[in-house]
Amino acid sequence: MEIFNLILLLFFAGACVWLIRILLRQKKVIQIYCCFWTASRIMILIAASLCFLPFLALDFSPMTVLRSVLMAVVIIMFALISDGLGSEGFMYMGSEVPFDAIIEYDVKEVKNKCKVVMMVKEVDKKGKTSLTQLTFDFKKEQKDEVANRLKAAIGKKYRRISFLFSAGIAALPSELRASIFLSSHDKTANPAADKAVFAGSIAIASDRSSFFR
Repeated sequence: MEIFNLILLLFFAGACVWLIRILLRQKKVIQIYCCFWTASRIMILIAASLCFLPFLALDFSPMTVLRSVLMAVVIIMFALISDGLGSEGFMYMGSEVPFDAIIEYDVKEVKNKCKVVMMVKEVDKKGKTSLTQLTFDFKKEQKDEVANRLKAAIGKKYRRISFLFSAGIAALPSELRASIFLSSHDKTANPAADKAVFAGSIAIASDRSSFFR
């Protein structure tokens, strides 16, 4: 049991170091933070409180106390990881998203929030391209500042994106998403062929997006 606790302590200690690096980079990069209080963040903080359940069994051994406290600290630090906008791009779940990786974006006011939706291009080590849809929720009063910064940095990439349609596109396989968006930005593509592929893709997207209705 002592060996098991020691392994857990080493794991959580390593996680603390990793999370501290992310939080320091986050503080350096993010200039406009997304909304902090979300349902998922509240659930994470509730999970942190569960780390102290062993105390209800009156187990106050030094190893148990240290393990529970360190576990709670790791969970709380994870909850402190925030998304936001910086001078060179976005920060999403501890990873930087440079402006160059954004193919297109839209800014809308939805339910008293400023919602930024974007399609991000990723290229793996094998050169394979995939697209990922990211969504950022800012406070309503931050909309003008966020929109102005994006306009100054990547204004040419602004598109009117239907949130319902984008949800359907996001449900498609990454290869199909990539073919749709990359072909739509390729001026040398065959219009007739692209129209057929795009129409079929829209049908699939519409069918899958029915889940979001």
